[in-house]
Amino acid sequence: MSSSTNDPAGGWGANYTSASPAPTPPPSSASASPQIPRRGGGDRGRHRPKFKERELEASFKDSCRIHLPTKRDKAGEGEVLATLSEDDPLHSGVEFSDPEAGIPEEILAAIAELNLEEMSKIQNLTIPMFTKDEEKPHIIAQANSGSGKSAAFVIGTLSLLDTSKATPQAIILAPNRELVLQAYDWVRQLSKRITPPLEVALALPDNAAFTRRRVQAHVVVGTPATTLRGIQNRSLDVSQVRIMTLDEADQLLDAKNKIDCERIRGLIEGTAPGRAKSGTPICRYALFSATYSDTIMANVRDFVPRTSKRALIQLDKNEVMVEEIAQLYVDLREQGYDAPRFEQQRRKEDFIVALLKERTITGKVVIFVQSKRSCAALADRLRQLRHLEASEFHGGLTPEERDIFFADFIQGRRNVLVATDVLSRGIDVEGIAWVINFDMPFQPRVARSDEEGNVTDTGAPETYIHRVGRTGRFGAEGIAVSLVANNQEWNLLRAIERDYALGIKAQAGQEAAVLIHQVPADSIPEVEKVAKQVADAVKARRAERLAAEAAEEKEQEKKEADKEAATAAAAAAASGGPVTAGEGSENAGKGKVGGETKEEENGEEKEAAANGDASKEKESGATEKGT
Repeated sequence: MSSSTNDPAGGWGANYTSASPAPTPPPSSASASPQIPRRGGGDRGRHRPKFKERELEASFKDSCRIHLPTKRDKAGEGEVLATLSEDDPLHSGVEFSDPEAGIPEEILAAIAELNLEEMSKIQNLTIPMFTKDEEKPHIIAQANSGSGKSAAFVIGTLSLLDTSKATPQAIILAPNRELVLQAYDWVRQLSKRITPPLEVALALPDNAAFTRRRVQAHVVVGTPATTLRGIQNRSLDVSQVRIMTLDEADQLLDAKNKIDCERIRGLIEGTAPGRAKSGTPICRYALFSATYSDTIMANVRDFVPRTSKRALIQLDKNEVMVEEIAQLYVDLREQGYDAPRFEQQRRKEDFIVALLKERTITGKVVIFVQSKRSCAALADRLRQLRHLEASEFHGGLTPEERDIFFADFIQGRRNVLVATDVLSRGIDVEGIAWVINFDMPFQPRVARSDEEGNVTDTGAPETYIHRVGRTGRFGAEGIAVSLVANNQEWNLLRAIERDYALGIKAQAGQEAAVLIHQVPADSIPEVEKVAKQVADAVKARRAERLAAEAAEEKEQEKKEADKEAATAAAAAAASGGPVTAGEGSENAGKGKVGGETKEEENGEEKEAAANGDASKEKESGATEKGT
């Protein structure tokens, strides 16, 4: 996905076009008041925040210009680059209560109430960076869908707060309403044991109180546009904000949201005491997502300050996909040409209806389409069948309608949800068994073609990863089916294959490592059969991997025991006393070295002889003490 910005200079916090007026300099003394532009009748204070915003952004931009060059290396000074191996992303072997995690007791109590015990790998890596790393690094983290990223950044954020101060100290941004509400719920659940009580505010367009009243909550969770409006209206004071988290950071730093996020960052740094003079960022930044395209990664590195330590945690591209998801595709194309569009839609609808009627693998179903009109039309078609209760979900609905339809889906009153990509990211709903790509993800405004004519940079690979990631959450199994009805959709599927090295096979039941399998359009039992074969292959690979890890661990323990036995024998030989291999092993297992034991015995005997006490009872007691 490509990204662009209206800032021709590429500086921080700048969001003005070349036609925008230059920021007005601050007054030199208290007597010289700035000229506030007025419109209509009188000064109602609407424009004063905008003037203040320009002043702060200009100060922040000037102070950082030296430290933040336009061109950046792939890995620069102060950046810790690590690749996260995700063979088993859900299990780190470390519990939340481990002292090395540094999680406060009040948060641990809330975690225990949620029956969470073992941290996932991304949680084990990032939470100590929030809580214990003295260098306080900025965090850029990538991990699989459903691996616990939300819990990681919420726990880390809450660990840094001082609830005795009634002022905003943390901001969590998300790209849409549902992700904001999801992060809000995590904050509420994990903070309920904190004393004094933690307050959290919602920055959503339909929450009018946020932009009209003074915000005293410790944590603000919201969308970038509404959060920025609160700062501009002076209802949100960001001078004490010390941690800012971006959930689904790749979407927040695309062309649509990047400018608002940069303005918020500029205002946070500009209002911090002493910020403009020091040139050192006061706030920490944490960015989490399952995918980062090359274009977005450049924006990420631009967003996060380079004047401080940065911890970059990345996945190899071939590890981004969750292996528990059985990925299938159905080829509905005509031989040699594309059928008329209405015919393509009819074939897709017929397959969906047959699948929903005949499937035996039950569970919730999410059907992704490309447009709001397609979403409404398909939902209406499914609702015409009385036994198929389907809801629609897209950006054209009111907030109240979105809440009702989403609640019906979560609570199981309707098990089929037809949605646009507004629901493709980060949403964690229990029990989703099927994800169906009715339309392949495609964004024509950013599409490119390489010299060989292959379509590239369409946004398809990243969006595909997020879509299918709505199933297979936190170790559960899931099925993702893509419907291919024309050559463009076929090319998009191949682009996904190239980007993530997934592989496409035309026949089912072949190598287990192949992740995308073709299934027939006229046999739903065959679709489920292939899905079960893929699931069984995943289980078999996991069992083999666990067995290999157990054997390796056992071999390592044996080597350590042999090494300790050899050390014991060498120590005994050096002290002049013969020790058999069995005795050496026994002493090593007890945590004692044979040579040390012998030396202690000799020392006790010499001390007894020096004192003139050579009785057998005392000598025997000294020997026991040495042992």
